[in-house]
Amino acid sequence: MFVGDDNNPFFQRILTWERKEQNWEGWGGQKGIDEGIFPKTMEIEWIRFYQCTSKAPVIDPPHSTTRVIGIRSSANGKFICAENGGNGPLIANHDTVSGWETFDLIILDGNNVALKSHANGKYVCAENSGDGPLIANRSQVSSWETFTFVNRGDGKVALVAVNGKYVCADNFGNSELVANRTSVDSWEAFDLVPHWFYRVDSF
Repeated sequence: MFVGDDNNPFFQRILTWERKEQNWEGWGGQKGIDEGIFPKTMEIEWIRFYQCTSKAPVIDPPHSTTRVIGIRSSANGKFICAENGGNGPLIANHDTVSGWETFDLIILDGNNVALKSHANGKYVCAENSGDGPLIANRSQVSSWETFTFVNRGDGKVALVAVNGKYVCADNFGNSELVANRTSVDSWEAFDLVPHWFYRVDSF
């Protein structure tokens, strides 16, 4: 179960179940129920049903070689965009995902990944050995185009560039992405949102 709004319906995962053989497993009642918390109320404004075309998890590191994703910054809740058709640096400034906000997440080995922009078909590079902004301007993958995927828990991930520093959506997401941080806070945390959800019905 997710909570969010029209722009980001999967903003936060609050409950999940997984079907394994004939049993349901997950967070719901997994460690028992604290009866002392009741009664509780929760107002629900609307409910929407979504259907997915893949059984892959929303936030976990991908198990396939390539996955199509959007990347949402925790700094401002906006999606990363390869501005100007990929000719501009990456920045978290869009509310929804379209071509410029879509990337192939490509598994290289272990937790090392590359990002290929759908805006221009080029790989995201941490320019100047990580000292420059991230931009999709490379036709092949080398060290500057390789990032280490770090699972931060709570559905958040971080990316480490070639210089060993974390990718940051600086200035509350209003500045270009750059790998210039030695620790992780909200500016360095991201959600990976797969492109296999579509709305089926609502009421």
